[in-house]
Amino acid sequence: MMKGSITVFLALSLSVLTGIIVFLTGNAIRNADKVRLEGTVDMAMSSVLGEFHKKLHERYDLLYVDLTHQDRGSIKQKLQNRFSFYMYQNGYLNSGQKPWSGLLISQAEVTDFQTATKENGKSVKKQAVSYKYHCGTESQTVYGCGEGKILLKKDRDAIGEWMSLMGEIQAMELPVIIDEYGQEKQVPLNNPAEAVYEMTDNDVLYMIGIDTSKIGVGAIKTEEYISGRGHEDLQNLISNKKETRIFTEYLFEKMGNYGRTREDSFLEYQLEYIAVGQRSDYENLKKTIEELLFRRFAVNVTEAFADSNLCMYAQTIAGELHAVQLKEEFLKPVADSIVYAHAYRKSLEEIQTLMQGKTLEGYTYEEYLFCLITELPEQLRNLRSMDIMEMDIRYLTGNSGFSMDKCVEKFTTNTQAVCNLGEKYALTRTYGYY
Repeated sequence: MMKGSITVFLALSLSVLTGIIVFLTGNAIRNADKVRLEGTVDMAMSSVLGEFHKKLHERYDLLYVDLTHQDRGSIKQKLQNRFSFYMYQNGYLNSGQKPWSGLLISQAEVTDFQTATKENGKSVKKQAVSYKYHCGTESQTVYGCGEGKILLKKDRDAIGEWMSLMGEIQAMELPVIIDEYGQEKQVPLNNPAEAVYEMTDNDVLYMIGIDTSKIGVGAIKTEEYISGRGHEDLQNLISNKKETRIFTEYLFEKMGNYGRTREDSFLEYQLEYIAVGQRSDYENLKKTIEELLFRRFAVNVTEAFADSNLCMYAQTIAGELHAVQLKEEFLKPVADSIVYAHAYRKSLEEIQTLMQGKTLEGYTYEEYLFCLITELPEQLRNLRSMDIMEMDIRYLTGNSGFSMDKCVEKFTTNTQAVCNLGEKYALTRTYGYY
C-alpha cells in the first residue's frame, strides 16, 4: 500500500514538474523570440543608418541617409525597402520553420521619418550646433566678433529719401533771365550733388575697385534648390540667439566668401549667397556690398545732418549757385542734397576700405557679413545654407538629383511577427543620428 502511494505521488509530481518545465521552456522560447526580434530590428535600422552620405559627412560633418540615388518611389517606400532588405539579410523575414521556434515577420514597415528639411532645416542646424559642441568650439568666436556691436540694422531708407529729394528738386521750375539777345533763358542749377547722385546708378563693384575679371562665372537656377523648390513643411521658426551664433560660426567654418574662397565649390561666394540669395557670384557680391553701402549710408546721413558745421558748409555752397540766388526756395533742398552727397561719398570710401582687407570701425568685412547672416529670418538662413550644401554635393559627386529633402536623419518602424508557438509580437522602434 505504501509503495503504491509513493508511485502515484511520484507520477503526479513528475507531471507537475513536466508542466512547469514546459511552461518555463515556453516562456524562455517566447523571450528568446522577443530578443531575437529586437536584435534583428535594431541591426536592420542601424544598417540603414550606416548608409550615411560619406561626401556630405566629409564636407559638412552632417549625418544623413541619402535616398536620391534609390529606385523610383516615395522616400517612405525607399526607406522601407532598405529596412526590409536588412531584415532579410539578417535572416528573419521568413524563419518560421525551425523546430523549437522561429519568427515569421508578418509586417515590417516604416511609419514615420524625418528629413534634413523638417521645420525648414531645423535638423541641419541642430546637427551643426551639436558638431560644434562635440569639437568643443561652441564658445569660440572667430568670425562673429562684431555681433551685437556693429550698428548694422538699417533704421532709415536714406537712399530712398535722397531719391525723393532729388526728384523734388528736378520738378522745381528753374529761374528765367533775359539774355543779351532779349531772349528768355533758364538758369541751370549746377547742383554739385547731381554728379554724386548719378553714381548711384553705376556698378558698385566698379566704383570701389573690385576686379570683376576674377569673379567666377557660374550661375544657378534658384528653383532647382531647396529654398526655391518649396517643400511640405513651411513652419516659421523662432531663432535662438546663442544657437544662431554657433550655427553661423559653423557656416563660416565650412563655406567660403569673398577673400576666403573654398576649393571644389560651385559658387565661390557661398556666404554672400546665404546673405542675399542671388543667382551668381557676381550678383551675390554686388548685392552684399550694396546692402552694406546702403546701411552705412543710413548711418552717415544721420551723422551728417547732426553735424552743424557740415550743414552750414552745404548751405554756403548752395547759396553761391546763381540759380539759388535768383530763386531762394532752392536753397534748403539743394543744401540738403549736398549733405546726402557727402554722406554717400563717405560711405563708398568706407566700403572700399573694407573690401581692401582693412577694418571699418574696428571690424572686418567677414564680421559685417556675419552680422548680415545672423539678421536673416531663421528659416531663410537654414534653407539657403542647404542650397549651398546641395550645390556642393552635386558638384562633387555628379549626382544632379541630390536633394536635402530626400536625406533622412531619423525614422520609425513597426514590425509584427508570429512564432511557431502562435505568439504574436509587435515592436516599434525609432532610430536616428541625433
